[in-house]
Amino acid sequence: MRPGPNGIVEHVSTLVFDESLMAVTPAQLDAATIRVEDSQASIMLIAGADDQVWPSCRLAEVAMARLRQSGHATTHHDLSICYPDTGHWIGIPGSPTTEYARTFDSANNQWWGIGGQPDSIARAQRDSNTQLRAFLSQHL
Repeated sequence: MRPGPNGIVEHVSTLVFDESLMAVTPAQLDAATIRVEDSQASIMLIAGADDQVWPSCRLAEVAMARLRQSGHATTHHDLSICYPDTGHWIGIPGSPTTEYARTFDSANNQWWGIGGQPDSIARAQRDSNTQLRAFLSQHL
């Protein structure tokens, strides 16, 4: 947690996830991991390096490691993209990016850190949309 606007506590969940990931054994991580390699579909992962909800780039790499190890990444042309200075919400091209760094939970009177910088989020919006459209055109 860190102080947010007007002294309201801002939660940053990524820290908790990172601590947990460092504390688990390989067997525990394996037990908690989605078996993405069992999919018959091509897989595209989009993540933000400044994701404050969970370490999305790190978790995407866990999934990609499974895909590479099984050969799925090669046979299905899987793709993982980690955008720098981009948080949890990337959104669609043209959507506002200035409010993406945090969100207010009015039920609990708390700010939640989402992460990212407006200009980086805007670049990620445009690029991820282009990448996704190309990926779907190739694999559908």
